[in-house]
Amino acid sequence: MSLNAIRTGLALLACCAALGAPAASFFEFGVWMRALDQHSVEVQRSLGRRDAEAARGHARRIEQLYAQLEVFYAQDGRTPDALEISRDGKALAAGIGPLLDRQDFQAATDAAVRLARACNDCHDNHKPLR
Repeated sequence: MSLNAIRTGLALLACCAALGAPAASFFEFGVWMRALDQHSVEVQRSLGRRDAEAARGHARRIEQLYAQLEVFYAQDGRTPDALEISRDGKALAAGIGPLLDRQDFQAATDAAVRLARACNDCHDNHKPLR
């Protein structure tokens, strides 16, 4: 590892500490966002193909990711609206499975689209690095 890489890592850790965010969660945050984006796209594609099992798996992963975001924003304490968006996203994702059990692909698709829109709503105000 180069000296510049070490310096950059230390600077990022200092930045995270200054922001009051747990360093591991702050670094994981970007990973979670990319995973949410990927699963959001994939759940919609799966629903379009009427592949209930794949859609169910992506929805479960979205639910797990929103649960992690819920903890992140609860610990952060400065963004109650982002915390609420995380809770709502978790509930929307959890609701997709029961819709698929009833084979209501349209309602499941509507929920998946609302999930994607929630990402944009939160990003408008809370994207940590711009």
